[in-house]
Amino acid sequence: MPTAMVGGERELVLHGLFREVLPPIYRFGQGAITDAPGYLTGQVDLVTELPFGPSLPMPAGSHRLYLAESVAAVVEIKSDLSSQWREVEQTVGRVRRLARDLRQTQGLALESSPEPDDRIASIHGIPCYVVGFTGYETVDGLRRRLEETVPAARPHGALVIESGAFVGVTGYGTGEEGVYRLIAELAEVFNSAVGVAYPKFSNYVDRPRAQPAPRRRSGRRGRR
Repeated sequence: MPTAMVGGERELVLHGLFREVLPPIYRFGQGAITDAPGYLTGQVDLVTELPFGPSLPMPAGSHRLYLAESVAAVVEIKSDLSSQWREVEQTVGRVRRLARDLRQTQGLALESSPEPDDRIASIHGIPCYVVGFTGYETVDGLRRRLEETVPAARPHGALVIESGAFVGVTGYGTGEEGVYRLIAELAEVFNSAVGVAYPKFSNYVDRPRAQPAPRRRSGRRGRR
């Protein structure tokens, strides 16, 4: 199939995944992002909107113009991360140039909620993630690729679906754990921006796993 059609199908898969697993208060779409000084990015594959800001529909098609303060995070989607990393750097570099102001004069948190994660709070600007269907097979290879990328064009996290390799701000993993870690980190990024509560969903894979209860023996004891 033509490249544009294949890319469109993959974007639909990821849009469907995020819509199914992330809270319904977040809206996902495609388009460009602008900031108050007037800088404008090119097209971004997947934009997650914060629930308290506007975005502007375009006259034709499903793309929108997003304001930097209305964006929770962006996700760039690629077929092969290892061969398309230069494209990732270009898109992430444009997004990280955006200026936005999300200062909170007063925070509201649930009494039972943990403190904000400093690793999430330390992210400046719009959090950027990249997802590839193929690419790096190991966490070490993906981590080296991220470390070798200049900070101004470096994603905050990356996932390869085929291997499940994920490296992010809060941790790393492979297989199903890697996919879950991306979802958990995105949820923590969103919650940090909203500032209502700070649950750490990564605890479900960080904490030691419970050991299964010992099996009881069945049957009668033999007679003496």
